[in-house]
Amino acid sequence: MKPKKKILIFIDWYLPGFKAGGPIRSCANLVAHLSSSFEFYIITRDTDYCESKPYHGVTSNKWTSLTDNVNVFYVSADKLSYYYLEGITQTLSFDVVYVNGVYSKNFSIYPLLLFQKKKHQLLSQQEEC
Repeated sequence: MKPKKKILIFIDWYLPGFKAGGPIRSCANLVAHLSSSFEFYIITRDTDYCESKPYHGVTSNKWTSLTDNVNVFYVSADKLSYYYLEGITQTLSFDVVYVNGVYSKNFSIYPLLLFQKKKHQLLSQQEEC
């Protein structure tokens, strides 16, 4: 059996959150409908929209398996930085990176910069071969 492709998703808020509305629902629906065909890794905040307290029952700053093929990394506010996100993404390899939105420094801009840098590194490695 062929291994499932791994999709890394960056999103400001995710389940169990609900206050950010549509983006949470659309991402959760996408994951629910495709999790039998793909393996998902979601990096998100450990708080809901406009909240400062972490979600009850959620472990911050480590990968958590929500269901089969759905893993979430809930980042705490004190750890949220470009370099921390870089460290998280170095722990696994991914086939696809999905950035949900364009207005978030932490979950749009940083991932785009990070993977642009990795793309250049991969291209340089291929040229050396």
